[in-house]
Amino acid sequence: ENLGCAAARQGFSIVSGGARGVDERAMLGALENDGTAIGLLADSLLRAGTSEWFRKHLLAEDLVLVTPFNPEAGFNVGNAMSRNRCIYCLAETAIVIGSTPDKGGTWNGALEDLKGAWPPLWVKRTENESSGYPELVRRGKWLPDDLDSLECLMEASTDENDDLDHSGLPLFENRQRDAAR
Repeated sequence: ENLGCAAARQGFSIVSGGARGVDERAMLGALENDGTAIGLLADSLLRAGTSEWFRKHLLAEDLVLVTPFNPEAGFNVGNAMSRNRCIYCLAETAIVIGSTPDKGGTWNGALEDLKGAWPPLWVKRTENESSGYPELVRRGKWLPDDLDSLECLMEASTDENDDLDHSGLPLFENRQRDAAR
C-alpha cells in the first residue's frame, strides 16, 4: 500500500495485474489516496467490474480495468503469464515487491522484462538470502528505501534509454523524416 500511496501523492498511476496480495494492495494504496490505477486482469473482467470495491472506483473514474482475453474467461495460468507482458509494457518502470524464485507470475514476468529490455526493473530489498532477488538485481536495480521521489526512478529509466538506437523502428523513422522536412 505504501508504494501505491506514494505513487498517488506524486501523480503516478499504478499499473497492476490486480491479483490478490501485493498487486491489490498497491492499487488500493493509490485509489484510497486520490490516485489512479490500471488493472490488467487475466480473468473474470465482467465479474470484477461488478464487484462493489471495483465498481466504486470505476464510477469515480479512478480505475480502469482491461483484459486482452474474453471478459468472461476463468483463471488460466497461460493467460496470467502472457498478460504480464502487457503490464510491463504499459509501465514506465517496473517494481518487484514480492516474488518466489523460479516460481510464479511475478518472477517470470520480471525475467521476461529483463530479457526484453522493457521498462527498467527495480527490486525491493530483503534480508531473505533465498529470495533470488540478487539474480534479478544483477540486471535490474535495488529499489531505494525512500519512496519520496518516484520521479527519480522514472528519470533513471529515461537516462538509461537515451543511448538506445531507435533508427530501425518505423515510428522513429517517420519522426526523423518529418523533422527533416
